Amino acid sequence: MKELICLHTRKILEYTNDQQEQLNAPGSAHTYPVIDGIPVLVPNPSLFLAESYYQYSKYILKQQEAAGQYSNPYQGLSFRKNTAESLQKSTLSNLRLIQNAINVTEKYFDKAQLMHVAVNNKFQDIRQVNAFPYLKRDWCGLPAAEEELGIIRNSLGAIIREHCHETKTALVLGAGLGRIAWDISEYFDHLYATDLALPMASFYNKIAKGGQINFADIMLTQIRDNMHSTRNITASAAAVGYTDKDRAGINNKLSYFLSDATRLPLPDRSVSCIISVYFTDVLPFPKLFPEVNRVLKKDGLFIHFGPLGNNFSQVQSMFTAEDIKAYLYKYGFEWVYENNAGSFHIKAAEKMHANFYDNWVYAARKKEAADEQLMAERLTADSIIGLHSNFRFTIEGEKNSSGEAVRHTLYNCYKGREYQDAGEVIEFLFRVNGKRSVRELVTEYDNHTDTGDKMQSVLSLTRFLIREQILTIVKTS
Repeated sequence: MKELICLHTRKILEYTNDQQEQLNAPGSAHTYPVIDGIPVLVPNPSLFLAESYYQYSKYILKQQEAAGQYSNPYQGLSFRKNTAESLQKSTLSNLRLIQNAINVTEKYFDKAQLMHVAVNNKFQDIRQVNAFPYLKRDWCGLPAAEEELGIIRNSLGAIIREHCHETKTALVLGAGLGRIAWDISEYFDHLYATDLALPMASFYNKIAKGGQINFADIMLTQIRDNMHSTRNITASAAAVGYTDKDRAGINNKLSYFLSDATRLPLPDRSVSCIISVYFTDVLPFPKLFPEVNRVLKKDGLFIHFGPLGNNFSQVQSMFTAEDIKAYLYKYGFEWVYENNAGSFHIKAAEKMHANFYDNWVYAARKKEAADEQLMAERLTADSIIGLHSNFRFTIEGEKNSSGEAVRHTLYNCYKGREYQDAGEVIEFLFRVNGKRSVRELVTEYDNHTDTGDKMQSVLSLTRFLIREQILTIVKTS
């Protein structure tokens, strides 16, 4: 497992035993389970697993109840009986696959946590488990699916070849069942792939190990005949042309883990390229972007492929393409590529309907100012600040008949810049120790302003010093 970090201490994680069943940062009390080879890298793994187990168990129960009604056709519609029974059998078969995926997590959380989750349930019910449609698209080798994946692969490959200056590491967000990460693996020395859905991770793991997943392809609407309402199909790496040798090579360079895209277990500026396919619009862009910006290296690429479905309720976060471009420009990103790639999404020849997306494809390059600009925007009165790097200063004085004149000069050793008449700034910097918040510093710092204006004055000064890379935010409350 390539370098991953503890979400609490930011230290590099290591396996705690030869069985590689747990990760831990030396000296830290925080541990992360590795379930059948998949690390669970969220702030509170046991609570996350209890919540996931509860949600998927509830989903399974509801689907089982619904399937129980399939075998009771309406009066006069007995000709639907065979189809209904087939749908019921197929639904229950798929539910067993989900149940098996969550059963392996039981030993990693306390039953008391499960009870707490059930009593304090604040989650929306899972309406659909998308693992099966994506299994069908990604790992069954069906012509319509391979056509869609080919458009994605060719679009990403063209951008990476022309615009990705460094190809050491890449991160695939919302990696799902891992097919897209596999298809672009040839371009990078190492890839990270992450998702937050347990069934996705479980099914990916089986495919990556060379296994097969036999499941039911269920279609309830827009179908031409009863024969196609359900059928059994098989997903595997071999079904889409990957040999055992290919699979071993990809497994050696790809690290798959469960995580939240807004809190990634990766060091600052650690990846060369971040790829989002049908994922950027799952989260409000302002919520996703700070973490993307944090882990992306200077001159690294952020690549997006997909429509802007805006699958969330906050209208203010439903960015248009124009909004996203302006947002990236604001934080110092450079636009390097833009195009559209039309494709059907999860098309099936047996269905009368398929979604066609005029996918927006773009790549933006992170410039040096991006980190500091974003950090300055996130500053609050309760942020703890520290020095970004060493600074140097001089004090010069001159005595004449009119009195004494003193000049303070601040030198930024990191950027090599010189700031004149910086006496008050130097005084402020001496009080910064990486342990106190802006609010605490305000009580000590006298900048000759009224008390009511002092906070805003110090916040403005601090934002300027962050953008100039003299100060940095140690912790944001």
